[in-house]
Amino acid sequence: MSEDARVGAGLYAPVHRIRVAGETTVPPAVPGNSFQFIFDTRDGTRLGFALANDSDVDGPYTVVARDQFNNLLDVEFDTLNAHSQVSRFIDQIVVLPPGFVGSIEVIGVSGGRNYAVGLQFTGSVFATVQPVVRASPLRF
Repeated sequence: MSEDARVGAGLYAPVHRIRVAGETTVPPAVPGNSFQFIFDTRDGTRLGFALANDSDVDGPYTVVARDQFNNLLDVEFDTLNAHSQVSRFIDQIVVLPPGFVGSIEVIGVSGGRNYAVGLQFTGSVFATVQPVVRASPLRF
């Protein structure tokens, strides 16, 4: 993935409003294999992520939800094709209890060149979230 392909800026606003609700600069997606996002839903926050696979390898990626005590809550698997990306909200993938506080780990395609970035949505405000990048996934 070229350096300029990983840099962008975004303007987020609800389409039913005339005025802008907010702006953000989206930093480059970070390379790695395991991406961990700290996440708190008590104020209605939603977390989204984008995962890119910039390699010739197809394979499964994994989304793991853990509570604040690192207890495993849910694990889901999906497939990411070579040279493609997926963007989803976490609550579209895993089941989270009301008032969830914990972490979400997104594990990229094994043997692939993976890049990830998060997007947090609270009320009408979007913000980008950089993950903690780990050399290897946490155990589950």
